[in-house]
Amino acid sequence: YSGRLAEAVDQLVAHPAAQDAQGKFMVGNMIWSHDPDRSRQLHEEAAELAPDDPNIRFEQALQDTRAENCDRAVGHWGVMRSGDGIPPQASYVAAYCFLRQKEY
Repeated sequence: YSGRLAEAVDQLVAHPAAQDAQGKFMVGNMIWSHDPDRSRQLHEEAAELAPDDPNIRFEQALQDTRAENCDRAVGHWGVMRSGDGIPPQASYVAAYCFLRQKEY
């Protein structure tokens, strides 16, 4: 570890493979614990490029729930619920926001 975490994150974000939706999604996941704000930004950019990607939508739902932004998260969870369903391992996370928004 060189102590230059910000520089390493910058290099990952600038990498040519990180410029499409899947690349932004993967780098966003890689840096989440080191730079949550930048991770969220990359996931937002990925969603703009691929709004119907279920993996990206799932990540947005998780990010919004972590940020206590249940207004927005229930929109993502709702789309997932009416589509292929919410993954079982995330049902309690989704329920948290549905209950907070009184959407039973």
